[in-house]
Amino acid sequence: MWAKDVKGFTLVELMVVIAVVSLLSAIALPAYLGHMDKSKARTTQTSAKAAVADLQVYLDAYMAGDPYIMISDALGTQSCVEASNATTTGISCLSIFNQPSTATYPAYPAGMSTVISHFVNNSKYKGDKDAFRGRSLFVTSHGPDGFGQVLLSPSDSKSIVVVAYAMNSTPVFSQIVTAR
Repeated sequence: MWAKDVKGFTLVELMVVIAVVSLLSAIALPAYLGHMDKSKARTTQTSAKAAVADLQVYLDAYMAGDPYIMISDALGTQSCVEASNATTTGISCLSIFNQPSTATYPAYPAGMSTVISHFVNNSKYKGDKDAFRGRSLFVTSHGPDGFGQVLLSPSDSKSIVVVAYAMNSTPVFSQIVTAR
């Protein structure tokens, strides 16, 4: 025999609660996912803007024939890179940073692609990843699924084009960085 003062919920009450919770989560989940995608797009845009300042340093060093420091492997080893004509100009890694040169870049105007490659590798070894898939953030060629990545390409002998793609083929950031 059942007592009338048994406390608890009936099956109908539990089903109503489950239906309400399901309805609320069906409304909230797409909004949450939309905000996550927008956040990833903003992260990509912010990374591209930050890259402009870093690229400016690389370009200015390249134009002046100055050496620069970069991370050259996954262990975080720092390397000094100098212009191929550093011995004749006297502007070498040893004279500026007091460390030996580990690599060279072709002197201006022939070395723009090498400088971009050094920048891409430096950011890769620093651990810069795209917010969408965890791939390298900076690339030199843009594939069909390149969203979340920042494309770097030479514009001329003094400039680099920076274009960031978020969720589709429309750029969220585009700027030309020119050596001073």
